[in-house]
This record gives sequence, C-alpha cells and structure tokens, in this order.
Amino acid sequence: MEQRPIITSQYVRRVKIIALRNGRWFKLYLGERAIINLTIKILNYIRSELLIKILLKIFDKISPKISYIYKAYWIGVKILEKKLETARKIGYRKIGRLKKDIKYIIYLGIRI
Repeated sequence: MEQRPIITSQYVRRVKIIALRNGRWFKLYLGERAIINLTIKILNYIRSELLIKILLKIFDKISPKISYIYKAYWIGVKILEKKLETARKIGYRKIGRLKKDIKYIIYLGIRI
C-alpha cells in the first residue's frame, strides 16, 4: 500500500508566512499568490499530484529548502515502508513507532 504525497493547508500557510517574512511573497506572480491563497482558504488536504507539483515549484521560488525537505520526507516515507515490511517479515513489531518520527523519516530521505 503506497501512500501518495499530501500537503496540508497548514503547511502552505507556514510557507506563506515564510515568504512574507523573507520578502519573496511580492516577488511571486499574482497567479502564484492566488494559488497559495486559494489553497489555504479552500482545501484542507491537497492530494492532486498536479497541484502538488505546482505548489512545489512555487515553494522553490520562496525557499528551495522548503521543497527539498518535503521531497526528502516523501522519499523517507517510501524507504520506511520498505523497512517496516521487512521488519514484519522477520517478526520485529516495535519498529512501527518510527512512523511518527518525522525527523527520522526526513533523515532517511536525505541520506540517499
């Protein structure tokens, strides 16, 4: 069971705050700002892969670090799923708590 990447409106709101603080918000095109504002106001979870790709391109303009961490997180999730499957096969059950350790998941994604 592979999970698809999901972005929450809270995450987009935090990115907007970062953009306002570092002065890059007004350097974005009007359409890009509108996409971010509408995403925050209308959607709780963004599941559309197309919208996620568009948002990641906008996040790159705001701060490349933001989209890098997001991509590393989802790579880490895929790696962790494989590790969990292997652990279940050999009978180790305590590894399930790693699903909640976001720092470890990002570490797995960056390590590659």
